[in-house]
Amino acid sequence: MTYARGNHNVKFGIDINYNNDRIDNIFNEFGAYSYTNLVNYLSDFGNPAGRRYSSFDQAAGLAKYELNTTDYNFFIQDDWRVSPRLTLNLGLRYEIYKLPEPIVPNTATATLAAGTATVPQRYSQEQANAILAQTTRIPEDKNNVGPRIGFAYDLSGDGKTSLRGGYGIYYGRIPNSFISSALTSTGAPGSQVSIRVTPTTAIRDAAGNVIPNPIYPNVLSGTPNTGLLTAIVASPNLSNPMIHQADIVIEREIARNTVISASYLFSAGRSLPQFVDLNLPLSSTTKSYTVVGGPFDGQTVTTPFITGARPISNVGAVIQIEGTSESTYNALVLQANRRLTNGLQFQINYTFSKATDTGQRSSTFAPTFPVPVDPQNLELERGRSLFDIPHRFVASAVYAIRPFGLENSRVGRAIFGGFQIAPIVTLSSGRLEQASIGGAAGGGGTAGSLTGSGGAFRPFFTERNPLRRPSTAVVDLRLSRRFRIKEGMNFEALIEAFNLFNHANVTDVDDLFYSLTAATNTLTFNPSFGNTTALNNSTIFRERQVQIAFRFQF
Repeated sequence: MTYARGNHNVKFGIDINYNNDRIDNIFNEFGAYSYTNLVNYLSDFGNPAGRRYSSFDQAAGLAKYELNTTDYNFFIQDDWRVSPRLTLNLGLRYEIYKLPEPIVPNTATATLAAGTATVPQRYSQEQANAILAQTTRIPEDKNNVGPRIGFAYDLSGDGKTSLRGGYGIYYGRIPNSFISSALTSTGAPGSQVSIRVTPTTAIRDAAGNVIPNPIYPNVLSGTPNTGLLTAIVASPNLSNPMIHQADIVIEREIARNTVISASYLFSAGRSLPQFVDLNLPLSSTTKSYTVVGGPFDGQTVTTPFITGARPISNVGAVIQIEGTSESTYNALVLQANRRLTNGLQFQINYTFSKATDTGQRSSTFAPTFPVPVDPQNLELERGRSLFDIPHRFVASAVYAIRPFGLENSRVGRAIFGGFQIAPIVTLSSGRLEQASIGGAAGGGGTAGSLTGSGGAFRPFFTERNPLRRPSTAVVDLRLSRRFRIKEGMNFEALIEAFNLFNHANVTDVDDLFYSLTAATNTLTFNPSFGNTTALNNSTIFRERQVQIAFRFQF
């Protein structure tokens, strides 16, 4: 609804979204193999008995269920024209999400593993029971209040120079797929169960019989003991992702229908989802690795190491969805825009930016393994984001060809009339890559990996995402000519070229940094680290493609 009075234009309303999801499948029901590099995958393809995969995931159990969620959103906004040169935008928004009830809660009493002198029990019985009880509820975040403020000010008083800015707090939803994981993968009888094994994991069924480790592309030949099964829980303090956004823009009209601008953009993500294994003992020792080759050649690197039995012995990993990740984005944007005037229109912009985070994850479902390299030291995740693109330049134009005024003559119009050319030039820094460690799954400890946590197979002794692909460049071009048949009827012929100069854009590189030899705790450098493994084979970057089209308009 809108209410206008004097210099105020007030809008307020409510938005209600009801979602009913009906699911009848199991993620990873038929298994999924993970490899740290292409060489290991090809080795398994030719000789599966070699078991060169880093991990294998498989799920079973509950397949058919429903999820019902309701989103309530309330807002009010006042556009206040303070003076002919100044306008303020004031707003407030409140959001609350009603989440579904548990489907298969785990009501079991936690069984505590016996602690030792070197690896004491991490939890009391009450604390361990409370962890399993997290499967009986999904907390609702009820304090999602988002204020917004913005302004527009005419600096010169002639409408040609303006200063605009704004700040607001915005909330996102926890995806229903994450909620689904917490409701169905609880480790309880009848729930979905997930197992992650490595080539060296000892697998037994409930009767103690050995189940062979799978070989590609097969699945497990039996049902593992529940002590290996994963439960996914929601943190009692789980809150909706929150983003602080701000910008300030100064804009100047330098010619008719032509403006230039400079903008500063800021975004800070808070309470972003992270996935941490609660069922690990605390680090009680350290482990050292000798580095051979590469930038750390000859060094010995040491990390806290997690070893010993899982504190709660009647489940495997207990992956907690918690809002502990953060992201920060700062950018300077320079733009020049011209609306269609005298047959020419263009848009030019350059962005200089920096994006950092603490390991935010983009995925469909909650993972069944911990994401941080060390879940007991999340600061190791802080670094440049995979979305970090420091430099990006984009220029596009549309030009109706008018050579030397010949379009004003009948002959000129017949030859050149209706021609239009539209180029797009995109230049960008390359994307970052996360360096990986081959063989880290066999690193030992409670759950494998270099830290014994079962976390990400990446080096803990260097910054996250240390490798950047080469910069990219793409030129697209469209040439068209329109023929007028009669009033309201036209025929157009056009040719379009994508990646006109067939520039080789790198779309993948070898990200295997080091390989672990577990017997000697040696990390050996991969000499092909950073080498190009793919060109122009993504949905964004392709080899040169040309298409011809005809269009009849009436």
